[in-house]
Amino acid sequence: MSYILVCNPKIMHTHWCEAEGHENKCPSVDDVVVATALSSAVGSLICGLLGHLPFVLAPGIGLSAYFSYGLVIHGAQLEKEVALATVVLSGLVILALTAVRAGGLIMSYMPNCIKSATVVGMGLLIAFVGFHSTKMVVPDKESVVKLGDLYQPASLLTMGGLMLVGVLMHFQIKGSILISILSITLISWISGVTDWPTAIVKIPEIDTVPRDVIMKGFPGLGWNCITPVLTFVLVSMLDIAGVMHGVAKMADLVDEDNNVQGGQLGFMSAGVGTVLAGILGSTPVIIGIESASGISEGGRSGLVACVAAALFAVSSCFAPLFGHIPPQATAPVLILIGTMMSKNATEGIDWDNLNEAIPSFLTIVVMPFTFSIPNGLAAGLASYIVLWVCTGQWWTLWRTRTLEHGYSTVVNADEGEEQAGKQGGYVTVDDSESFNSRNIPKIQRDSFYHWNDPENPDEACTQMVPRDVQLAYDEGHSTEAAYP
Repeated sequence: MSYILVCNPKIMHTHWCEAEGHENKCPSVDDVVVATALSSAVGSLICGLLGHLPFVLAPGIGLSAYFSYGLVIHGAQLEKEVALATVVLSGLVILALTAVRAGGLIMSYMPNCIKSATVVGMGLLIAFVGFHSTKMVVPDKESVVKLGDLYQPASLLTMGGLMLVGVLMHFQIKGSILISILSITLISWISGVTDWPTAIVKIPEIDTVPRDVIMKGFPGLGWNCITPVLTFVLVSMLDIAGVMHGVAKMADLVDEDNNVQGGQLGFMSAGVGTVLAGILGSTPVIIGIESASGISEGGRSGLVACVAAALFAVSSCFAPLFGHIPPQATAPVLILIGTMMSKNATEGIDWDNLNEAIPSFLTIVVMPFTFSIPNGLAAGLASYIVLWVCTGQWWTLWRTRTLEHGYSTVVNADEGEEQAGKQGGYVTVDDSESFNSRNIPKIQRDSFYHWNDPENPDEACTQMVPRDVQLAYDEGHSTEAAYP
């Protein structure tokens, strides 16, 4: 995960920040390197020592892109101190949600298709930042963007670095990303495309950033900061929950109820790391998918995270070196990350179902088109809710849930009288199978089925399956007759 020390400063301090008049608009490169290293070290250390989890934490690339292009450079155009204050506030919200165990509940109500689409949209945004940083894609008045000069040294080195890391990863060479970054950096320095660094080691300095965040950032918070805070919280928790569960499965840290052992401490570690990152000058901290590398090598305990924390802490002394890595060395990594995140387009999204396809597509394309993660989330969630209501899915869901858990009013098949208050019964599909959430596809639409009342097993009641449940059932199976 050490590449984050190189890539994060390049995203948070772009060419725009170096233009005349913009010098103080963005966090400095050295501050970002130190903040990234220390927040990653603290978050990983807490996760390893207290949670005994082999998870390594670091700022998320997608959230860094949103910070720069959605809050500082474009979009909300907040002062950097105010933008960093929203990061601190989002960390406090994550800690509060973790304390009341509400994080998992919030994630459970978010549609799976929107979760997958969010990852894809962030991947496209990250890749676009990579192309833009080396001017392979440039602005155009007529077509918004156009292809840049691919024959300039930076573009050629970017394409060469992308092919290099692709080949190395194909042959499963360890450290492929670092080898690519180092190779392109040396070529850039030797060929004169980028100047050599003037310093390599420097004692970490926590300059005026914490004071500015507290004295200028928090007083500058307003109603326009609610969206950034919610975006940081929602995307962070989405990333943390997804990565933590996937990586925990690899490490056999998932219990019988499919919960991650010590998972709450994973969220707490990210919350503390995020608060520290915002105070020092970086973006929200999440669990890195690269944690899978340590687990694949046999790491199963918190020692993995503690070792990574120590290395992050030492790396803070090399801020001048990391800050001088040229963008053509980091751009291939950003494009590669975008490529790997795009695989989620085939996972969790039913493209044949327009009720999922339309919101997912809007989420994916609006993020890179508007350089904004919240815009994509808003478009996806709003369209999903509208389609969910207008197509009657809410009614189908309610009726199905009611049928599954027992109607409050049932009808006696013999007497035809309504009997209120009978809960918890189940429906028999045939002589041997009961209706539940796992065999819903076997229920026939517009049919009545035998109701079994657990309180009065001798009394037979019938009820009808919801009309909107478009489900198939083999012909010839017996069903109970009912009133017309």
